[in-house]
Amino acid sequence: MVIYLRLKLNRRAVTGMQAIAILVIIVIAAIAGYIAYQHFMPKGPEIKNPNVIIYARPGEPLSFDPAYETWYGAREIIQNVYETLVFYDGAHPDKYVPWLAESWSVSEDGLTWVFKIRQGVKFHNGEILTPEDVEYSLERAIVQDRAGARIYLITYPLTGVPTVRAINFSDVEQVRELGKTIDDAIESNSTHVILHLKFPYPPLLAALCQSWFSIMNKKWCIEKGDWPGFVKEGPNAYTEWPNWNDPSREDLPHRFEMCGTGPFMLESYETGVQVVLKRFDDYWREPAKIERVIIRYVQEWSTRKLMLQTGDADMILVPTAHYKELEGLEGVTYYELQTPLIWYIHFNFNVSADSPFIGSGKLDGNGIPPDFFSNPDVRKAFAYALNYDNIINEIFLGLGSRPSNHFNLIGLPYYWEDAPKYEYDPEKAKYYFKKAYDGELWEKGFKLTLYYVAGWPEIQMVFSEIKKDIEALNPKFHIELREVELAASVQYFQANQWVIEMDGRKPDMADPHNHAFMFYHSQGVWPLYQHYANPEVDRLVDEGVRQMDPEERAAIYKELCQIVFEDCPSIVLVQVIERWYQRTWVQGNPYYNPMFVGPFFYGLEKSG
Repeated sequence: MVIYLRLKLNRRAVTGMQAIAILVIIVIAAIAGYIAYQHFMPKGPEIKNPNVIIYARPGEPLSFDPAYETWYGAREIIQNVYETLVFYDGAHPDKYVPWLAESWSVSEDGLTWVFKIRQGVKFHNGEILTPEDVEYSLERAIVQDRAGARIYLITYPLTGVPTVRAINFSDVEQVRELGKTIDDAIESNSTHVILHLKFPYPPLLAALCQSWFSIMNKKWCIEKGDWPGFVKEGPNAYTEWPNWNDPSREDLPHRFEMCGTGPFMLESYETGVQVVLKRFDDYWREPAKIERVIIRYVQEWSTRKLMLQTGDADMILVPTAHYKELEGLEGVTYYELQTPLIWYIHFNFNVSADSPFIGSGKLDGNGIPPDFFSNPDVRKAFAYALNYDNIINEIFLGLGSRPSNHFNLIGLPYYWEDAPKYEYDPEKAKYYFKKAYDGELWEKGFKLTLYYVAGWPEIQMVFSEIKKDIEALNPKFHIELREVELAASVQYFQANQWVIEMDGRKPDMADPHNHAFMFYHSQGVWPLYQHYANPEVDRLVDEGVRQMDPEERAAIYKELCQIVFEDCPSIVLVQVIERWYQRTWVQGNPYYNPMFVGPFFYGLEKSG
């Protein structure tokens, strides 16, 4: 409703009092119009739980130990409760700002880093942060060094070994020497922490802002029964620390407890149901705008979707395959971000001979030999056979691009746009299939089986595309697809019975070394699984991480791109553009940095 007021006045007849009266009438009319507008205009949906953010996702955390956990669902909790020495500068994945360290400096030779620790920062138990807490936290992470965790990101430059288990724990002198090395590498005084590196390590800041290197309260940890620190004197000096190495989750002394310096503190955890985080009012910046965060563990997609629709959840985790279902949903919006998340496949160069997925185990048309993918022509044939546009457009809904390999990623340092990569080319695929095994493979054909776990639609659909593309080349090529349970999948993988494996992940830090080592160095996780090794690749990976000059580093990674293209031990299918869905009443972007593993709740609020 709109109210109009029209006055026809003789200007000469209007006295001062009349003018005031007219002005009052106009003001009253305007107020009445506004009230009527507010009354008759349709209102937006009522904001549910206005001081609480409710986030629904699948899975459940297995512990809250920052040095231990690699699963994103645990790390997203950790990054809101604990903090690190440095943090990302806004949306930049490769720029860093002071956090618990208020400043830092590095020596000209790159071997000594000095961090000035911020004063007056409180832990959630009321203790004040000290440099001793920082030294303890970093040393504790290196000592714990869970198998499969990412502590090697600082263990290697600080000690010269990628894992403390590189030594023989039964050799007391080796144990004593490495313990003393760790202690000497990380020092603290009343105001600073000093790190002494074995070699220059350009990605140190990129590593230190990761959740594994969160700063914990030493007093709290020890009270809970955690590692008490190094024994530095007496007959047992530096010999007892291996007792705290690689513990099981069940043995973690504060498995489901937390004490950080972050904007939220752990209020409660109901196993498999929900985590409740409470605002920390003594936070060193300023308190968060919302009072609580509730993370609910909802396994069924349909239930999560309904929660978002009804406003019972403010944000949910959405698999790519379900993005279209949320299009046009009233009261729902999303942020879109190019992230370094990649999906890829790996070839097993030497499958176990007892694998049920290689048929006869021979090149006779009824199977493949165990070393089938050790043949570079076979790998190249597969690489040229895949229709990458179909994979990106149909499976990942067009939300992604194709980088050349695992470490040359869009948006991260040292990205080389013109790096060589395999494109869909059926004729080249036929050429390499005919070249492999001197033509015998093309004449006889082959059979192999790819297995996938139910609940992972991306993997099932990619394997279906592989089957279609390969079988289209030769009627004698046969690929069977088989659905298996998760437990069986783990068993097959551990027994080295897998043929082609598909997975997806983000780098652990915004630096090419992380994935260059993990996916191509002979001591990396995947080359060990694949039985792939190239000494020249190892040399370049080792050289690249120690090179402080950016131009020389770039040249090294370009050369590495060329070699891994020729070797083709694996194929990157897509680098994903992710979407983060939430209600429109949530103000702020919880996923503003592409390196985040989950929502960062600080700064969010709810309003209509």
